[in-house]
Amino acid sequence: MGSKPSKPPRPPPLPIFPTALKLVLCERRSPKQITFSHTDALRSGQTNVPLSLASHPGFTIAARSSERGPITRDKWMYVELGICKDDGHSGLRVQFDSSGFITSSHTSKKQTILHTNSPIISGDRHSYKQKELETPSMVLDVSWWKYEDGNTVNLVGSRSSNKKTRLDNGGRTFVLNQDSTISPSKAPNLVLGMDLPDVTLVNAFSVNALVFDRVNELESGTAVPLTLSSHPGYAVCAQSNPQFIDQWKISYQRLGVGDAQYAMIFKKEDNFLVSVISSSMDFVLDIPFDKRIEGTDGHSLSVIHQGYGKTKDKSKNARRFIINKNNTISPVASPQLVVGIRKGTDPSIVKLQEEEVLNAVPVAVPVAAVPVAAVLVTAFDELKLQL
Repeated sequence: MGSKPSKPPRPPPLPIFPTALKLVLCERRSPKQITFSHTDALRSGQTNVPLSLASHPGFTIAARSSERGPITRDKWMYVELGICKDDGHSGLRVQFDSSGFITSSHTSKKQTILHTNSPIISGDRHSYKQKELETPSMVLDVSWWKYEDGNTVNLVGSRSSNKKTRLDNGGRTFVLNQDSTISPSKAPNLVLGMDLPDVTLVNAFSVNALVFDRVNELESGTAVPLTLSSHPGYAVCAQSNPQFIDQWKISYQRLGVGDAQYAMIFKKEDNFLVSVISSSMDFVLDIPFDKRIEGTDGHSLSVIHQGYGKTKDKSKNARRFIINKNNTISPVASPQLVVGIRKGTDPSIVKLQEEEVLNAVPVAVPVAAVPVAAVLVTAFDELKLQL
């Protein structure tokens, strides 16, 4: 005897690495670009192929979160993806097919469940035939099908329909490029890449606090790059090009820790830290949604510009900062917190091989002219972040 199953079976859980750097889209030849080791195996349609990185040996694509959902009326399930150290067995394994879908191998096993539509009546009891049902697949997906620098790429699948999972003509089909990068089929100008470690808020005494080289000069009105003495050779940098939210008439650019040559440059106006780089001119430093808590509720600090002259609104505590005597930066309304790097992030992941950097990074680009400040090391720089 058995009971009717309410839903198709779900796949076994993937190993989770919450501090993995997010898998995102980036511009071709961006320093955030990643390349893959097994594109020939993917191109031939092999199953169970690891998404190991050629650009960052010893690292791979893996789950950042457990499976979540269902969301929206279509009942989507999703798993956030990121880049972390490769232990040989915990990374994502996939198959690339002729339609362009990159399907996770962890959904391929059939599970035996009670079949709902075939009751066997025995006396006054009902029993149910057992039948193997295939779990709906999960595929790589560009979030909300927005082909934007910095947008995340995750696993997505329908709760009940494999056909819905494999919707084509959108953000779930990809192209394997000859240079071992992977692009959305609808946006060949973009490739898969990695996010930087977030700039966030931490306790003022945290080992993750960022200490700056020259912020004391801001008080005199000088525009200075936000380079770091706590992490020599590194700085606060832009994560991606600015994004625009039409509903709120707000443009914003997320911040991370990157190579000093791509440093954000700021000046100080009253308690506002104002960007003077070309991609975010006159944007101000902002705590998203005024989350003045350690970790900022998972959001990275940003620079922001708001319409109708509201950018430098003195009533908004999220945009007012002070420079401390020890060269840290705090929100005026929360001096117990300082600007820091997100706890647990592994900056060693972004070290590129020399040949990758030489092929990808433009030489001698003026700092103020760089639209996307998104690299943590150069070919001739050793990793020095001390967390």
